Amino acid sequence: MRLTATMRRRIEDLPARPLNGIFHRQTDPKRQPLDLPEKAVRGGRWHTTGDPWPAYASSTPEAAMFELVRGFERDLTTPPPLPTRRMSELVIEELEVVDLANELALEHVGIRRDQLVDGYDFGPETAHCRAIAALVRARPAVLGLLVPSAALPGADVLVLFPAGFRRVRIGSQQLVELMINPLPEPDQAAD
Repeated sequence: MRLTATMRRRIEDLPARPLNGIFHRQTDPKRQPLDLPEKAVRGGRWHTTGDPWPAYASSTPEAAMFELVRGFERDLTTPPPLPTRRMSELVIEELEVVDLANELALEHVGIRRDQLVDGYDFGPETAHCRAIAALVRARPAVLGLLVPSAALPGADVLVLFPAGFRRVRIGSQQLVELMINPLPEPDQAAD
């Protein structure tokens, strides 16, 4: 999918809204949740190599773990994550975000939810996600992007831009074991 000029204008015109809540971020156990290099050494669904490195946090701890596994499933250049992870709560108060988890915003832009969650995080099929993030990140007052989780239906992901790090309070932290049971395919789910 390619963003049209109309879609780009509509993304640039989307109003930001204040986000409040607790989001969950998992990291290597030796790293604090917002301890990131200044520039991204590899890309992701919502950033490109060389961009200011955002922090990804999820609306649930389970989504944070599923996102980790999904992000590394086809990346053969990076060693797999350690089985023990640091799970941190990020306390978000009045953080200005563009909310693309909102169906009305998606409809206004002309994008479907599945177009934001399908495809491989580092592949060309998610280039439109990186383009959306670049448009939003260019707005100085916007400190993040709220998007649907590509790994856990019903969950959301906060793409926290580095300019917003100072607006986040670190809540509780704990070491957890990475144990992921795959979700059943929709046609195999119990009734």
